[in-house]
Amino acid sequence: MGQLIKDVSIVVALVGLDGPRIKQLTERLTTSGGHDPGHVSVLPYDRLQDCEEAVRDKRINAICVAVEKYQAQALTCFVAEIRVTAPLVSFCLMGTDEVLTKLPGHRPAWKERFAHYYKLRTDLTEADFRENAGMVRDLFVADAVKSRALGHLDTTPGGVIQIRSPRPYGFWLVITASLMAAFVGGSIGPILDRVLPDKAGRDGTATPSLNPPPSAQPGSGQPR
Repeated sequence: MGQLIKDVSIVVALVGLDGPRIKQLTERLTTSGGHDPGHVSVLPYDRLQDCEEAVRDKRINAICVAVEKYQAQALTCFVAEIRVTAPLVSFCLMGTDEVLTKLPGHRPAWKERFAHYYKLRTDLTEADFRENAGMVRDLFVADAVKSRALGHLDTTPGGVIQIRSPRPYGFWLVITASLMAAFVGGSIGPILDRVLPDKAGRDGTATPSLNPPPSAQPGSGQPR
């Protein structure tokens, strides 16, 4: 299982970022070895349409997009199209704290929807940005492992979900690996908080939080 996490390979699209930011983010996302499992490569795009085409060709596993670079309608249409063509692709919204908090020009429904997406602030110090970008990297890798598990399912719209593999134990092996990857990426904490919300009140001890600092703002509902 550890080998499955270690060997996962993903491609992240960097959409609408300027040259220095692309360089900075590429250096962190493509770091591998030690505490950085898996292999990550990046592809920069300036036009949303070019990224959509790459997603349709199944060349992209995750997307980092500069929110302030595009009009609200163009961005929401882009996200909606990706969710139809590749529902397992993960998103990370990038921008200043004000932009990511207010999402100017976006309708309330989209603001609520984007609350579930990963976010990476661009107005951080270089050290903080690098640390938070590393957290996003881990979350992307965890999502890729979970997506591989879902790849064993027949998820045709309108149909009954069924396991494709004739060896179900292989599917559960991948599911177990997905949980391990989620633990590494910090996704188990919110699950424990929902399952055992009153644990601290019953035994007087606090449930350890595995969530990254608020500045990374990983969403709890990817993909959506």
